Amino acid sequence: MINAGSLAWAFGFGVVAAAPVGPVNMVAIRRGLVAHWTHALWVALGSVSVEACYIALALYGGNEILSRVRDFERIISGPAAGVVIVIGMMILRKALKNPQRVLSDGPAPARVNGRTTIARDILSGALLTLLNPATLLYWVVGAGPTWLGKASPNNAFDVFLGLAAATCGLASWFAFVIYLVRFRPQNVRPRFFRRVNFCCGLALIVMGVVLAVHLLTGKN
Repeated sequence: MINAGSLAWAFGFGVVAAAPVGPVNMVAIRRGLVAHWTHALWVALGSVSVEACYIALALYGGNEILSRVRDFERIISGPAAGVVIVIGMMILRKALKNPQRVLSDGPAPARVNGRTTIARDILSGALLTLLNPATLLYWVVGAGPTWLGKASPNNAFDVFLGLAAATCGLASWFAFVIYLVRFRPQNVRPRFFRRVNFCCGLALIVMGVVLAVHLLTGKN
């Protein structure tokens, strides 16, 4: 069975995938602050649902390829770690710029009353994630293959555990965002987003380097 360290890596990949401030976080926070905190919950649900499908595609599809193609792990894992590092550098570069007024840029919140509001929030989170090519690139070309190369899952259940851990990582970030919107709205400021992006960018660079070294040396 896959070990706890590999699950921690999957969880970490999930957290740093959700945390960088982009359209989904903007919409979730803005609607949660202006309308009601539950709007952030529904937007998060839509986003996590789509991203979990990406993770499943990366892990189950990648594991199937690894089991059928000789030396595929060695061929794909190095470039995949490079993708993780590049994405981390892009996020870090964004963090080093002057913080933008994120909360003033997002679309207006949906109306509070009616069932369609919940559906609209879920659809917003799902579509913003679906239409973001960086998310698909991150999981299918970067984080998914590098995790598979490090974890070496032996069966479908191991892959499922990785999927569950990564999805929990996504959900944990959005749970934190919902907590801030509900109980600490005064802390949701441009400086907060800049710090989050800096930490996520640096974390991805470090994770990518560690995984690249692991893949090159064959050491844990």
